[in-house]
Amino acid sequence: TLQFLKQLEEPAEPQPPETPGETARSETRSFDNIEDAYEAVWRGAKAVVDRNKEAGLCTMTENVFPVMFHAFARAGMNACPKFMKEGIDSVFAAIALGAAKQYGTEFWIAPDLWGKTGFPGHSPEELRCALLYAYWIGATKILVENIYADFIEGEGMTSTGLLDRLVDKDGKISYVPSKYGDVYRWFVTEYVP
Repeated sequence: TLQFLKQLEEPAEPQPPETPGETARSETRSFDNIEDAYEAVWRGAKAVVDRNKEAGLCTMTENVFPVMFHAFARAGMNACPKFMKEGIDSVFAAIALGAAKQYGTEFWIAPDLWGKTGFPGHSPEELRCALLYAYWIGATKILVENIYADFIEGEGMTSTGLLDRLVDKDGKISYVPSKYGDVYRWFVTEYVP
């Protein structure tokens, strides 16, 4: 969504993307009212959805903030709020679920291990709660971000995710479930019926 919103600032006419997954652009600064800007955003999103459908792909919108869920769901994108981010999960989920219900799309949730203090910014227990909450409010898909984050360096950062990387004395690399991976494994193999 951030990429999409950044592109809204660049002058361009709404055009279908050239390849599936490419973002359509919508110029909104020249409109006198929010309704016209909304329609321009919707047309740009619809072009992406239509192109992806032609390629046999579904389209989802993953948002930290819920301001665009209705425009994107109206265009045919599956609504997917991020959980464990800067907002109130229940409020953002309600907005996304309302958009999905209103426009007949799926409702997905993406628990995200990033936090204000770094990575991981949440405990395994917070992940467990987010998974349970997503399941019980009816998410059709739950996408946990960061299977393994080996690109992370710096203060407050730990290279982890659902997997931890192990290197043996001979330099052989293997990946094993982390504390977060154990929670995820419990959820998908023991909890979900």
